[in-house]
Amino acid sequence: MGIVRRALTRVPFAALLCAPVACGISLDVGGPGSRDAGAGADATVAFDAAPKNDASAPDVAADTARPPRPDDGIKNGDETDVDCGGTSTGAPKCDLGKTCAKAADCTTNLCLLGVCRGPSSTDGIQNADETDIDCGGAAAPQCDDAKACLLARDCTSGVCTGGVCQAPTATDGVKNGDETDVDCGGASTSAPKCADTKACKLPADCTSGVCTGGVCQAPTATDGVKNGDETDVDCGGTSTSAPKCTDAKACVAASDCRSGVCTGNVCQAPTSTDGIKNGDESDVDCGGISTGAPKCKPAMSCVLPRDCDNGMCTGGTCPNVYLFGLNHVLSTGQSNSVANGGSPVLSTTQPFNNKMFNAGVMTSLNCDGNGCLGYDTPTSLVPLTEGDRFFNYAIETMSSGLGNQASRLARDLYLAGNPVATTQDVMVSLHGRSGNAYPCIRKGGCPGWFPGKAYVLPFSEGLMQATDGLRLASAAGLSYAVRGVTIIHGESDHYGYATLYPMAGADGTPGKIKNYADAMIELQSDYETAIRGVTGQTVPVPLYVAQMHSWVGDAAVTFSAVTRDQYLAHKRAPGKVVLVAPTYPLVFGDALHFSNVSNRRLGEYFAKAYAKVTLTGQPWEPLRPSTVTRAGNVITVKFLVPAPPIVLDTTRVTNPGNYGFEYSDASGAPPAITAVAVTAPDTVQITLAAAPVGASRVVRYAYTRVGGSTAPGPTTGVRGNLRDSDATPSNYGNELQNWCVTFEEPVP
Repeated sequence: MGIVRRALTRVPFAALLCAPVACGISLDVGGPGSRDAGAGADATVAFDAAPKNDASAPDVAADTARPPRPDDGIKNGDETDVDCGGTSTGAPKCDLGKTCAKAADCTTNLCLLGVCRGPSSTDGIQNADETDIDCGGAAAPQCDDAKACLLARDCTSGVCTGGVCQAPTATDGVKNGDETDVDCGGASTSAPKCADTKACKLPADCTSGVCTGGVCQAPTATDGVKNGDETDVDCGGTSTSAPKCTDAKACVAASDCRSGVCTGNVCQAPTSTDGIKNGDESDVDCGGISTGAPKCKPAMSCVLPRDCDNGMCTGGTCPNVYLFGLNHVLSTGQSNSVANGGSPVLSTTQPFNNKMFNAGVMTSLNCDGNGCLGYDTPTSLVPLTEGDRFFNYAIETMSSGLGNQASRLARDLYLAGNPVATTQDVMVSLHGRSGNAYPCIRKGGCPGWFPGKAYVLPFSEGLMQATDGLRLASAAGLSYAVRGVTIIHGESDHYGYATLYPMAGADGTPGKIKNYADAMIELQSDYETAIRGVTGQTVPVPLYVAQMHSWVGDAAVTFSAVTRDQYLAHKRAPGKVVLVAPTYPLVFGDALHFSNVSNRRLGEYFAKAYAKVTLTGQPWEPLRPSTVTRAGNVITVKFLVPAPPIVLDTTRVTNPGNYGFEYSDASGAPPAITAVAVTAPDTVQITLAAAPVGASRVVRYAYTRVGGSTAPGPTTGVRGNLRDSDATPSNYGNELQNWCVTFEEPVP
């Protein structure tokens, strides 16, 4: 059979780049009509104008006759890509990157520029896990208010309620809006300010008004902000420990202000009438200089002496002290007060500026053993010295000892450094009467006791001395007051106690004066009232008492009720009747009377009490018990001690037995004292042989005379060995330790 050759058509080179099918041509190589069966040389390649399909591929004619399928590997029907898209073939939606005509052609429901694209938060479609268009889910941004949501995280507000994002509120428990912490800070949600330690951006976000490092800080007194309960910036209130506010700052209460005055919610400047201690006042509306307040009265607080109207400030308090140019001390009593036997004279010069009348310390004339018939009216003030005559000899009274020691204590101790120290001069005058019992020295005296004698009554003479003291002080341009009355007295009352007491009062009240303690309390009151009537003074007039030990008695009289009552008067009338010291340590010149040296020494004891009271306003307490307790057979006595420690001194005073301590009760056989010991600077323990069982238990000191009718004094009389350690210097080399006073105290 001959070879049939078809007409060949030359194909352009570019067409060769197409796949045969795609180009609509077939390439016959080694097939029918391609090469002669027997040809041995390379045949020329020829393309059929109407190529046939390869034996392995379906025939085109056959394909067009077959219906399109979604898996036939051909883009056919209305498929937009091979086996996907469209609707006619039932093909699935196209994956990413496939050709599409519309969104429904794509699994992502997104067809962009004819290609299936993946979902995004800007595609305008709710897809992927978005809960609303382009928001919600894991990838898209959070949804705005009113958009659909599933979880709180889908919403910018962080609040998803009923499937809808809610607008931020100040109570939704979420940090949203412009809040700086959960439901606080910012402005958009009307949330309150944030508490301390909460997050913040601005001070306005914080209740404290302080935002540091993005955290609200607790209020402080130095943060420059009005916070906490401060009433103004860094002042007032209590929560921040801020200081009180200065004048013109805001306040709520007086306590917010430095001035202590809050009026109209504004701190006011201090005034001298605002009822508050403010400015530099040392007490309420007194002291200082800034408010123009007056000087402070006694017992009010002070800082400087200028704060007080008496020019003295002691321990931060204006003492009950009024200083005068002339401080008059009146002295009364019986024979020891007028220095019976107290010669020769010792004090003949005046070392300070103390005064007496030109008539002498004593102003009485024509005296005998019972009284004085005249009064020597003074005409001037002269330096205080001794040398008055008792009967026919010159004597040393206690007056110079008192005045000179008082001046020394003022200058060297109590008023040291105070300019007024050198102006506190003392004047002493004496109107005692030898042998006069209490009825004769008190107000009204005892004129009926001495018929035919027109004696000048001692009490009346004392008022004459006060009248003349005021007159002469005024003439000298000196302020004046009577500062006290001293009394050295009691021997006559000791011997006549049973017949004298009780007695009517000086005012005539029957039985008013039951004992010598009542007598001393009455005497002080009458002197103070009468003296104030003469001088017009308001300062008190204490009665300074020397405890009487100058008695001997007989075997039947073993103790002195007078000595006991002087102690009781001090306790009953504190500050009015002042027990100065016992007299048993003093040396006696005879069986009843002090020596001249002892008179001057006793004057120095008076001065210690006088100076303490007059120059400090504080009470004088001698060495005496404060409490008495008992445990079994041990009695413990604690003492008021002017200068601790206490000691038992058997050198200056000989031991009368048990150092002067006694124990007694109503048993008839009280246990004996077996030991007396100082156990602390203010404590003595007394050990008994057994625990007491009797009633009316008492402890006594320097109380009972031992050895019959013995002379008084430090070696033979009623005495004790307990003293303190006072080292107050004397003008005359005297030892001025405070010896314990005679006492009787109950034992529990």
